[in-house]
Amino acid sequence: NFVDSNRAMLLDLIARDGDVRRATVSALRPILAGAETTTDVLGRVLMKNDLIRLKKLAKEVSRKGDRKLQIAMKPIIALSTKAEGKSLADILQIKL
Repeated sequence: NFVDSNRAMLLDLIARDGDVRRATVSALRPILAGAETTTDVLGRVLMKNDLIRLKKLAKEVSRKGDRKLQIAMKPIIALSTKAEGKSLADILQIKL
């Protein structure tokens, strides 16, 4: 999966780059807020502001990552136009 395949580059970016770290916290904090289980996170419906923050994060990671990561980020950047009002489970096609 995406994180497993790119974990070294992602960890390096989050650990060493303040812009990526701030964008990660900004994007994920609202999505994870109050969640106690994976089901809570996957059931979270993404709203316009969530998608704006995720797109900013994806662009920042793509800009600073290697070529492999840039290619992997394209679907995430494109996601924003179709994902508003859908849960993460719906987007990832995971049955809860």
